[in-house]
Amino acid sequence: MSSLYWREFGHGETPVLFLHGFMGSGEEWRLIIEAVDPRVRGLCPDLPGHGRTHTPKGKEGYAIEPCMEALLRGLDARGVDRCPVVGYSMGGRVALQLAIRHPDRVQRLVLESASPGIEDEAQRAVRRARDEQMAEELRALKDDREGFRKFLEKWYRHPLFDSLEGRPELRATLVETRLDNRPEGLAESVLGMGAAAQSSLWNSLDALTCPTLLIVGTLDRKYRQIGEQISESHPSIALYEMNECGHNVHIENPAAYVTVLRQFLFA
Repeated sequence: MSSLYWREFGHGETPVLFLHGFMGSGEEWRLIIEAVDPRVRGLCPDLPGHGRTHTPKGKEGYAIEPCMEALLRGLDARGVDRCPVVGYSMGGRVALQLAIRHPDRVQRLVLESASPGIEDEAQRAVRRARDEQMAEELRALKDDREGFRKFLEKWYRHPLFDSLEGRPELRATLVETRLDNRPEGLAESVLGMGAAAQSSLWNSLDALTCPTLLIVGTLDRKYRQIGEQISESHPSIALYEMNECGHNVHIENPAAYVTVLRQFLFA
């Protein structure tokens, strides 16, 4: 697998790995890192198929395993043996895999709007079919910027993002920043790193050895329910529900997010 493109924000002595969600990039963490604490050195890779990371075509290059290997190589190259990891949505799934499979590398774990995966095989099959359809749509948009814009506008009207309904400027900003991606890269990502491709980690949560925080928006009913289920079955995993936020907590209320993140990272 080709190497990831890394962005770094902040010049502190505490390295923290930040993993973005589907259609995002490492750039979206810049303002969070600048505000959270001067001690933080934010390490923000563009995950496969996103931003400036151009991974060769083929599902095997986009699976979570080679992605984790690339992340560990990148940390090694930056002299980071162990650090806190913050992951949003898809990046949260990667972060959780990293913490479970490589516990010696993860000091603290923050999962924002993230799930341990799909347990039910029938649900997985439905999700896989939906992801394959999305991938076909995205592949057809190669070199079609206006078509890609329309795709993104439709994407951010999905029920998962209902909290943006009264915030048209924020929705428009998200669409504009996501246009920096390549549709064909996103197509490969959704097949290789989507929820249908990830193995379920529900039965592996007991393997977490580092302090772990789940952040969910109170308006994100799906992931709020997932967070509450995790917290109830694993009391050692802390849950923070951010008021009046949906799926994009760190973007919808960055000031409150920064406060919670700072308290957890430097507890």
